[in-house]
Amino acid sequence: MVHKLSKKTDLKVAFFFNSIRGLTALNFVRNKINVKYVFLGKKNLVEKVAKNITEKFSIISSLKDPNIFKILKREKINLIISAGFPYIFGKKFFKKRNKIDILNLHGGPVPRFKGGSPLIWQKIEGRKTIGISIIKVDQNIDSGKLMGIKFFKIKEEDNIKAIQDKSIKLFCVLLWKVIQKYYLKKKIKLNTKKLFPSKYYSQRKPEDSLVNLETMNSKKVYNFYKALVPRYEEPFLYFGENKVSLKKIEITSKKTNKKIGLVEKYKDKYFLNLQDKKMRLVQTSFDLKKIQNKFLTSEKLLEDIWLKKVLKINCYKSENEKYINTFKNYEKSLIFLKTEKAISKKELADSNLRYLGMNITYLLDVKLIGNYTKKKDITYKTNPNKPERKAVADIAYKNFNYSRFHLDNRLSSSKSNLIKKKTIENYFLGQRGDKVFVQFYQKKISGFCLLKYEDYNVTRIELICIDKKFARKGLATDLLRFSLGDLKKKKDSKKIIVSTQEKNIASTRLYDSFNFSTKSRFFLYHYIS
Repeated sequence: MVHKLSKKTDLKVAFFFNSIRGLTALNFVRNKINVKYVFLGKKNLVEKVAKNITEKFSIISSLKDPNIFKILKREKINLIISAGFPYIFGKKFFKKRNKIDILNLHGGPVPRFKGGSPLIWQKIEGRKTIGISIIKVDQNIDSGKLMGIKFFKIKEEDNIKAIQDKSIKLFCVLLWKVIQKYYLKKKIKLNTKKLFPSKYYSQRKPEDSLVNLETMNSKKVYNFYKALVPRYEEPFLYFGENKVSLKKIEITSKKTNKKIGLVEKYKDKYFLNLQDKKMRLVQTSFDLKKIQNKFLTSEKLLEDIWLKKVLKINCYKSENEKYINTFKNYEKSLIFLKTEKAISKKELADSNLRYLGMNITYLLDVKLIGNYTKKKDITYKTNPNKPERKAVADIAYKNFNYSRFHLDNRLSSSKSNLIKKKTIENYFLGQRGDKVFVQFYQKKISGFCLLKYEDYNVTRIELICIDKKFARKGLATDLLRFSLGDLKKKKDSKKIIVSTQEKNIASTRLYDSFNFSTKSRFFLYHYIS
């Protein structure tokens, strides 16, 4: 229910804002209505705003501040105007004893552009006509009564600053009309026709400025740029680990060479290949000479932080061969590539990229596991003591030969061994895996099996190893059978998976003997720069 007042002096208004939009609206109506108090949001508060407030004001960091309601009551506030305020009005504002009309100056036509950053989103979507609304706030986001709506045209070259400047001026006029119509009983015509369909947009964050090369053509990239610059985080792409901000770009009519993301130089000018055309890179945050003939991307490779700590170099992993042309962007790095199909000989011509072999993942249904029969000289522990843990780590260090690291002769055997040792040590530190079985043969530690519960019904064998000093005694078979037997007792365990390299003949034969089936096969590669 909108409160109708007999005269402007009956209005006692409080403003809530933190930016120029609110300040401009305040300046516009200051001499027209009785503004009693101003609340400034501390979050992203524009510095010069507070300096230009002549009314009593407070800077607040939350709408839960109990002083807000004390001030509203003391000043007998009967209308709140919110303009780009960074906090959401909670349930307390809508309780009967606190009920005050709240008008929100929303930078988009509702319900088509509900939520955060509506002016930006309208430009991103390439709209030639921009809408703004004034809404009577309720407990839901941008769903209250539409009090007035206004549209204005923009030019293609208009950036977010120009759009915001135009909207601020129109907000002032629209706000005054809404106040006159609904609160001062004036006969004012207002457009209140809603724009559909309804859609909610999230508040934009700095990371949202990432350019999506797969979905954006040149026009979309240009609109994206104009929607952000100069007020917000500039659009950006990645060159390896580095963020390349597009500080100044120009749209062109030059056709793309279809190598999307490739930066080329032509007549001392740099161009970025997009889906349909080339975009001129006038200025970026990165030296254009360094990215010439290189590919920019919309995502970074996934970093392997654990492996990075062990090897002391940058480590990444990928399962998509399309990123091979970006590997050279990552300096002093090891990149692990796993693919379903073999990559071309042309790509393998790069000496930094090396084929390691085929990896096989095996699968076994728990129902197929036979019962374990205890052997006289073999025992198991799941909670080894400190000396035993050290012995297990030593076995892990000395007895692996076919991991992808061992198959890459560019890596020293000591580093490859260390990876396996650190894996089991991390289990003992509670940082990796879920259960270990340590095997003892004639009271001496002979091997171990490390398990990881990947899903509520899937268990992976992370590591399984027998000390070579105890080879050819059937200990690997017994270790696997004991581990599987224990899993069979686990009610929610239904599947067991394990991966090994095709070159590891002993392992493949072992899994075949237990009737494991082949789940998948992948080609493995390392790129070392």
